[in-house]
Amino acid sequence: MKILAASIVKNADLFIKSMITSISWVDKIIVYNDHSVDNTEKILSTLSGKFNIPEIVQMKPLYPKSMITYFTDGFRDLQYETKIRNTFINFVFSKFNPDAMVLIDGDELISRNLKPFIEKVVVSPIYDSIAVTCNHIFDKNTYLHVYETNWNKVFMIDPHVRILTKFQKYKKGKYRNVPDCFLEPSVKTLCLDGAYHYHLKYIKRLKQQNYAFRFLPKNLNIKLVNKNLKKHRFPFPSDLKSLIDNFIN
Repeated sequence: MKILAASIVKNADLFIKSMITSISWVDKIIVYNDHSVDNTEKILSTLSGKFNIPEIVQMKPLYPKSMITYFTDGFRDLQYETKIRNTFINFVFSKFNPDAMVLIDGDELISRNLKPFIEKVVVSPIYDSIAVTCNHIFDKNTYLHVYETNWNKVFMIDPHVRILTKFQKYKKGKYRNVPDCFLEPSVKTLCLDGAYHYHLKYIKRLKQQNYAFRFLPKNLNIKLVNKNLKKHRFPFPSDLKSLIDNFIN
C-alpha cells in the first residue's frame, strides 16, 4: 500500500518543518512550491530523506501567478485557485499512482492516528475518501470555532476532505463568508470528528493575518475573536503534542 502526501505551499518557512514532521508516516511527500520567496525550498531540501522523513519531491510552479491571487475588490480568484489545485492533484495521481493521497497545507499538521482509517478506506468498497474536523488552534486552551455541520450524519467542525483514493475535483466554495474552494464529500466519504487535523496559522502569539474567514477581523486579537473561541474538544494527539507545544508555549 502506497500512501503519499501532497501539499501546495507558499512562504511557509515558519511551519514547514513541523508540517513535514507530522506526516513523516507516509511513503513520499510531493510539495508544489507556489512562488515562495522565503526559506521554504531550502528547508525542504535539508529535510528530504533525513531525520526519519521520507523523500520529498519539490515541484516548481506550473503557472506564472501564485495560486492565491486577488481581484481588486479583495476577493480571491477561486477559478484560478481551483485550476491549480486540480492540475496538481491530477498530476500526482497520474505520475505516482498512490493508493491514497493525504492533502495538507503548509501550516497544518495531520496525526499518524489517521493511518489505520486510511488503510481501511483503501481496501473498502464503501469508501473512497476521508473528511476530518479541522482544529484551528488559538492557544493552549482554546480553538477558533468557525463553522459546524453534519456530513454523512457525523457532527463536524469546519470539515475538510483530506484523504483521497482517486482524483476528485475541487470546486468553488459555497459557504457564506468563506472565500475558498473545497472538495465536496459524497456518500463514500468516511467522516471523522476528532484529533486528527490541526491548523497552526491562527495561534494567537504568532500574530498571523487572517485571510480565509471574512466574518473574523484581519488581525485576530482576543477581544475581537472571543465569541468564536471554545475550549479544545480533544487532547492533542501524542505524535503532534510536541510540535504544537513549540508554537503555543
